[in-house]
Amino acid sequence: MFFVIQEASLISLIVGGFDQGMQTEPNITPKISVKWPEISQVINGIMKKSDINKFRIDIVCEDKSALFLLMDREGRVSRQGTGAMPPDEFSVMSEGDGSVFAALVDALDDRVFEHAAVYDHPDKSGLPITYSVAFQGKEPDVAVFEFRLGTETEDVGELLPYIDQFITKAVAATNEWYVAEKAKAEEHKGEK
Repeated sequence: MFFVIQEASLISLIVGGFDQGMQTEPNITPKISVKWPEISQVINGIMKKSDINKFRIDIVCEDKSALFLLMDREGRVSRQGTGAMPPDEFSVMSEGDGSVFAALVDALDDRVFEHAAVYDHPDKSGLPITYSVAFQGKEPDVAVFEFRLGTETEDVGELLPYIDQFITKAVAATNEWYVAEKAKAEEHKGEK
């Protein structure tokens, strides 16, 4: 079952069996075993958070976009959805001062980037879901974290929950703006 995201992590709401919440001192050493075979290494060198110019977050469930969020250093933000199902198809773009981007990226631990890869969990219990976060530095440097699993997959290790914390913080940081823009659009739609 899918729920609207409030303060809990996306995974605790979307993927059953995980409910650790936000960690203050994350352990970024992933527990990757046979359950998480690495498909491919998708990083061109090891990125540092100071190199990041933009990031993109995607959550796709049953081939439907539950969340798309794009942010860059200059303050441009694009967002569609809440991360919950059924998907919210409303999308909006805006420009800010880049402070939200800077705060989100600054909270990352540089050590996480050595684990950037595509992980395909063999247990895809429930509905198929893919979490993807791509960090872009100077072209062609990119670090991608992609996790393919099921909505009821258990034992997801520690790397996915760490990435989920980043996703959850990005959603929370843009949620008030997203909800306000959606309300304005609905109000404007009602005036026609």
